[in-house]
Amino acid sequence: MSRRRYTPEQRHNMIINAAIKLIEDDGAGAVTMATVAEACPVETAPGTVRHYFPTIAVIMQHVAIEREDLKPKLREFGYE
Repeated sequence: MSRRRYTPEQRHNMIINAAIKLIEDDGAGAVTMATVAEACPVETAPGTVRHYFPTIAVIMQHVAIEREDLKPKLREFGYE
């Protein structure tokens, strides 16, 4: 059985959506490379998350663009 290959855009979206879910459920303080990797719908290593987003701040910037309604939760932890 072969593994499914995801495009970079699909991986990017999976990671952002996983971060959004974590923020909604547990707040921005719950977001780490490891928790985002664990929250992805397919097996994802923290290194893969880091490949697409070098820092948590970069993830938060993308979340803020995707979901303006989460900006207050992001600000609580210093992310704009």
